[in-house]
Amino acid sequence: MELNEILELVFKIVVVVAPILWGVVKTKLHLNEKRWAKVISIVEQAVQSVYEEFVREIKAKGAKLTPEQIKTARDKAWEKAVELGKAEGIDLAKELVKVGGEKYFPILVEKAISALSRK
Repeated sequence: MELNEILELVFKIVVVVAPILWGVVKTKLHLNEKRWAKVISIVEQAVQSVYEEFVREIKAKGAKLTPEQIKTARDKAWEKAVELGKAEGIDLAKELVKVGGEKYFPILVEKAISALSRK
């Protein structure tokens, strides 16, 4: 086989394989975006649930949440989010590790609270 034939064969392989690889990468990115959107939705649902079950009662009495109550609300939101995630087949802790770990959860909670307060 001559060098030109080898180069032509390599070129043909690249032309065929590159679009397939790009398709696989795009599909993986799309699935990750959909999964992340689901994680955010789960956190928002958990925050809404904790608000309705725990926070609303405290605020109805005209009281502000104490730091201990805020921690309790966050803990309840985490537990609820994990529960909802399991029901959807999503390991919330594993998903959060991909973006920096459980320390990212409070940021998601704050975003969820902001989103809910705008409704």
